[in-house]
Amino acid sequence: MTGKPNGKIVGDYCTTVRNAAENITFIAVKTDSAANGIGWMNTKVLTPTTQTG
Repeated sequence: MTGKPNGKIVGDYCTTVRNAAENITFIAVKTDSAANGIGWMNTKVLTPTTQTG
């Protein structure tokens, strides 16, 4: 598992998957940190931001 520092933009690819059994929503993001290029992030730990530039 690889961590990302707070505020790190992980890529422009994004899809949402809901795990109803655990009541958790995950977002699949494009990242160089994973062998297959996809990282899964729990939406409860994310802070929305806007990208500039």
